[in-house]
Amino acid sequence: MVHVNYLAVLVATVVVFVLGWLWYSPLLFFKPWMRARASAKTRHRVHTVLHPRLRHRHLPFRPRR
Repeated sequence: MVHVNYLAVLVATVVVFVLGWLWYSPLLFFKPWMRARASAKTRHRVHTVLHPRLRHRHLPFRPRR
């Protein structure tokens, strides 16, 4: 029978949650992350405007018509 240390699981869960909150908080990497995300959205928007049919070639499946 496998023994699970529930206290260790709870502590690890809380630690990962707090680290994730800190990672994307304004204290650490929120502003650079938002700048990178905005530039990626802009590049994607330009790509789809210039080549609207190319975006479907990267999908793992094609929608049925």
